[in-house]
Amino acid sequence: MDVKIIIALITAITSLVLSTITIVFNSKRIKNEKYESFKKEHYLKIIDAYLEFWGVFKHLSLRHVHKDSVFQENNGEWNIIKKNV
Repeated sequence: MDVKIIIALITAITSLVLSTITIVFNSKRIKNEKYESFKKEHYLKIIDAYLEFWGVFKHLSLRHVHKDSVFQENNGEWNIIKKNV
C-alpha cells in the first residue's frame, strides 16, 4: 500500500476514536449538570417547605422566644439566619 493511504487511514481512525471519546465525556458532563441542577432545585424546594412549615409552627418553639432562632420573619417572609445555624 502507498504510504499516503496508510497515513490517511491512521488519521481517519484516530479522529473517529477521539470523536467518540469526546462525545462520551460530553454526554456524561451534560448528564451530571442536569442532575446537579435538579438536585439544587429540589433542595431549594425543601428549604421553602421548611420555611413555610416553620411559619406555621413558630409559636410552639422555645427558641423563638429567645430570638436565637434559625428562621426569622421579615415583612411576612421567612428567612434563614446564617449566624444562628
